[in-house]
Amino acid sequence: MPKQVRHDMGLHACGSPNNAGHHRRSGGKNLNILKTGTDTDSIGERFLIYLNDGGILAFRSYLYDVTYYLDGKAYKNPQEGINWFGFSMYAESSGKKPFEPYAFSWNGTEQGFLTGSYRCGSNRPSGNTLCTKWIQYNNWEIPKNYPLKF
Repeated sequence: MPKQVRHDMGLHACGSPNNAGHHRRSGGKNLNILKTGTDTDSIGERFLIYLNDGGILAFRSYLYDVTYYLDGKAYKNPQEGINWFGFSMYAESSGKKPFEPYAFSWNGTEQGFLTGSYRCGSNRPSGNTLCTKWIQYNNWEIPKNYPLKF
């Protein structure tokens, strides 16, 4: 079982530059943060956490969608399900685990990873949303029938 990532970031406007100092100081005891920053993409502003291992976490201001990029090269040339992976954060009151792979529209079956608009192997630029959940479902190993090539 993978170690859970502890986060102490709070639920206030994460993308706000006014909160950068707070995030730099309170990244949780299991994250090794190199630096923080912000950027803007086609959806809007994101708060970035650069990890010492080269990975980058990108948070939206609403905080529940989290993107993990393997490294700076992935950040510059993102390929969902190959070099970046989607996660969701939930409040304790939701009854869900606080940090989980994105699983919107997944029906709970292995076949469900390959069907629907968020399936792993989609031709859409960011349509491989269920790939991260499938890797978790397979004990954090790439499944033999994984449709994307590295």
